Amino acid sequence: MDALPRLACLLSAATLSCSRATPASYLGFVDSPVAAVAAQVSGQVAAVEVREGERVARGQLLAQLDDRERAARVVQAEADLQHAREALREAERDAAAAAPTVRGAEADVARQQAELDDAAAELDRVKRMER
Repeated sequence: MDALPRLACLLSAATLSCSRATPASYLGFVDSPVAAVAAQVSGQVAAVEVREGERVARGQLLAQLDDRERAARVVQAEADLQHAREALREAERDAAAAAPTVRGAEADVARQQAELDDAAAELDRVKRMER
C-alpha cells in the first residue's frame, strides 16, 4: 500500500474500516495541513527533499538533518575514548613500575614482623627468668 492510501486509511480510521482488502486506489484529496513526521534523532533541518502536496513513497527521503552537531559529538567521544585508553596504559605502566617497590615493602614488613616476634619472645624469656 503506498503512502497516500495509508494516510487516508489512518485519517479515516474513526469512520471507515481499513484493511489490506481495501482497494489501493483512492479518489479525492486528504485535507491534512499537518502530518506527524518524526526522525530517530533530533536536530535542525538542513534540506527538505519534497514539496508540499508531493506524493511520497515508503522509505523515501523527506528531509535531511544538519549533521555538524552529531559529527562534533562523535569527534569528542572518539577523543575521550583515546584519552581513556592513554590513561589506562599509563596506570598499567605505573602499576608495573611499582610492583618491585611493593614486593620490597612487603618483604620489609615481613622482616619487621619477624623482628617484632623475636623481641616479644625475648621479653617473655627474660620475664620468666626473673621469677
